[in-house]
Amino acid sequence: MIHLVSNQYYSLETLDQVELNLNNLDSFDIEDIELVTLLFQTGYLTISDYNQTTHKVKLNFPNYEVEYSFTNFLVKALS
Repeated sequence: MIHLVSNQYYSLETLDQVELNLNNLDSFDIEDIELVTLLFQTGYLTISDYNQTTHKVKLNFPNYEVEYSFTNFLVKALS
């Protein structure tokens, strides 16, 4: 996962406000997967809103503990 973080730019402040097309969440190509898709598939991010017109979902951390542990993991791994 650290490799994806270093290769794909996402701000930690806005990581929990990402909007994606619903089809982007079902990628299974581990060699070419978006960081946000991986975080959704592993449970770090969950769907917090769905727009039926655009078929986009908004993702968010499921709770503070998950957000804190993920952020803490990244800070330790990247420093």
